[in-house]
Amino acid sequence: MKASYFNEDNQVDEGGASLIKAVGIYFPGAFVRLKTQEVAVVVRRGINTSTPKVAVVLNREGFPVAQPILRDTAIKEYAVEAVIPQTSVKLQVQLKNLLQFAMSGKDKW
Repeated sequence: MKASYFNEDNQVDEGGASLIKAVGIYFPGAFVRLKTQEVAVVVRRGINTSTPKVAVVLNREGFPVAQPILRDTAIKEYAVEAVIPQTSVKLQVQLKNLLQFAMSGKDKW
């Protein structure tokens, strides 16, 4: 995202800045580790660019959850600690299970 935000002269790129404002720092589909040590998938932007709405797919022990658990990372307890490379998550996430949360106009958080 940093490369999108700044141009080759290290100045703010208007297009990149607009993209980050719309999508957030953590893009939908990215895996993140929460402060709770759960692993979640970003489903959409949150109240600001650094607090996405996420769905937990692995519990703190690293086991898959039966149903995605929704978390709002604006709540301090569920803050994002790190982005996790997709290749390090050994889980096949069912997109249909997450789309309902991404497309919902109403928060179910």
